[in-house]
Amino acid sequence: MKEGIENETVMPDNGKITFKNGIAEIALAHGEQITFLNIPPNTVYKVKEKEANQGHYITTYNGKKESVEAVLKDDDSVEVVNNKEFVPDTGITDTSSCNMSAGIIISLIALGVSLFISYFRWRRGFKK
Repeated sequence: MKEGIENETVMPDNGKITFKNGIAEIALAHGEQITFLNIPPNTVYKVKEKEANQGHYITTYNGKKESVEAVLKDDDSVEVVNNKEFVPDTGITDTSSCNMSAGIIISLIALGVSLFISYFRWRRGFKK
């Protein structure tokens, strides 16, 4: 980190970046991006998504799953992508619903009745 900006607040065109002990948290919305200019070579940087891989999102850093930590070289770039695959609506919203429980109970009762009847037929020597 460049000397003197470890605890500085700067205002870019589309947001606010606050450095505290050389660390900044940046919030970007859908479609937004940020570019840092004039950072001196050999600066150590780390890029990590705070809420990576949550809510059906898959987070990648330059196409890989591990966060990026490196020493800045000329024209380095880090692309962080949060991708969420489309999941079609199935109509099932809650696996603990009453309808699902009722279906399981009815199925278990039907299985129990079938086993009960089969047992007594076998015991009596019933043959087709």
